[in-house]
Amino acid sequence: MKLRATVAAVAAKMHEVDDWFFSKEMRVEGVTLKSTAETLTEDQLALEDDIDVKKRAMVQELDVYVNEKRAAMTKESDLFNNMVESERAALKTKVTARETELLEEKKRKEVEFLEIQKQAKADNGGRVPPMLLQEHRAYLVKMDDDRRKER
Repeated sequence: MKLRATVAAVAAKMHEVDDWFFSKEMRVEGVTLKSTAETLTEDQLALEDDIDVKKRAMVQELDVYVNEKRAAMTKESDLFNNMVESERAALKTKVTARETELLEEKKRKEVEFLEIQKQAKADNGGRVPPMLLQEHRAYLVKMDDDRRKER
């Protein structure tokens, strides 16, 4: 810009009456340089405006793309979280059902063992053999351990 201003100032000082000193060719060359500089400046401004328009368009396209991708990622994330949550709920239901099943099985075994002990007590004169009691207790403890391990 400074060079253009200098060329314009020098060209403005060269009048036709001073051709004897500067020569007509130099004056015409200065006017031509000034005209070329103005044309180049206009071209540069037009190109910069064009670049700004394209830049804004690209930024808008990028924003749209980013927003679409974020929306898609959010949707996929929500779907995944819902799937995980439903699987977690199903698994929790399954675990609860299995735990209930194991507790019911333990209660059935306790009733069965009480019947066996009652029969053994009647057969052994009012006493339950200690080995039978230990065997039943060990089996019930093993059932509790198995139930804890399945969790």
